[in-house]
Amino acid sequence: MPEKPARPRSRAPEKPAGSRAAASSNAARARPRPRAAKGKTAFARWLTQYLDDSRRWDVAVLLTAPLFALYELCLLLLTRGEIRNAADVRLKEWMLSVHQHLPLVVNTLLLLGFIAAAIWREKRPHVPWLAPAMILESFAWAFVLGPITLLFMRGMPLLATASGGGAILEVAFGVGAGLYEELLFRLMIVGGLSWLLTRFGKFPPWFALGAPVVFGAALFALFHHVGPLGDPMEPRLVAFRIVAGLILGTIFVTRGFTVAVWTHALYDVMLALD
Repeated sequence: MPEKPARPRSRAPEKPAGSRAAASSNAARARPRPRAAKGKTAFARWLTQYLDDSRRWDVAVLLTAPLFALYELCLLLLTRGEIRNAADVRLKEWMLSVHQHLPLVVNTLLLLGFIAAAIWREKRPHVPWLAPAMILESFAWAFVLGPITLLFMRGMPLLATASGGGAILEVAFGVGAGLYEELLFRLMIVGGLSWLLTRFGKFPPWFALGAPVVFGAALFALFHHVGPLGDPMEPRLVAFRIVAGLILGTIFVTRGFTVAVWTHALYDVMLALD
């Protein structure tokens, strides 16, 4: 049989060398510079990781444990545990009625358990690089409270946290206030109410967070003015504590428990040593 002639293969028309070079030049021009993009991405990645990791519960345990140890050790050595922060007493009243040192034993055992769980939870070494950054951030927030103090407390005598105990005891009480008042008013009241409103109330997020912050700030202020050892109901002092409670509550819901505790503790320590 006669063979069929082979079909010529169609070839795509070749682009001129000039247009290919122009396209390559345009693509290189449109591509972002790798060094600038890499720097921006690295900072954004670091900031995102910092904001996320600083709110972790295991980080909170490991970074607030030194404050607990400092507070309890100073009070045990200087006052034999007989003088404590008011919020600390409220949280441990039933244990204090059993024995004077029962709260210390129970809290130490609980803290050691949380520390063990936090260390086990730490898959990456978060705390070594988080601690300096979080303390610097807390210092910044503590300095924000300084002008507010001057605004509300101008001309008023500063209230002592401990009488005749010296600077070390003043520091211990400042640390204790930061730890136990944040535990009571922010973690338990603000955090607990926010969880209840979100879980069962079906409220919008702004209300589920904002209403507990306002309520917690009001309780925080009144707490310092009730009872036989409460401060006098000076309007400026009450207003100052409400504003401070609002700021600390906002820090708690936006930056977490650890930053709120360190901010409160550092502010009280700076106030005591001023």
